Amino acid sequence: MKQIPIVLKRIEVTQFVPAKGAAHVSLWFQHTAPHMMQWWITPGDKDAYVEKIMKEIKQFVKTFHPTEFHGDDVNDILASHSIIVFDKQDETEEKLNMFIGKLLEKLKAFHSTKTSEGYIGKVISFEKMGIDF
Repeated sequence: MKQIPIVLKRIEVTQFVPAKGAAHVSLWFQHTAPHMMQWWITPGDKDAYVEKIMKEIKQFVKTFHPTEFHGDDVNDILASHSIIVFDKQDETEEKLNMFIGKLLEKLKAFHSTKTSEGYIGKVISFEKMGIDF
């Protein structure tokens, strides 16, 4: 059984659409090669977003490592399977949780803003959001 580690590198807001109250988030990671995935985030459940992101990354990586039986593996079913795991699982999930939580708080605060005071500053603050893992 092979173990394939996924190392998250960076997550950041790459675009903010004030009219929709949505942020476009990009996440860079590496398993055998560097990759990037993107999601639109709107106010919602933080845990659901974190779970969705981690699940989609694992599914993406799994497409690069299909289960195949060949040679001596025909008799050893486990040898042909791969386990996809996140490097430093707890720390990675904690940082991702923290980032998504802050982003959702900012989105909710922006959505509830009734005046134009500080509008440009709030929009710019989304574009500077990012965290390294």
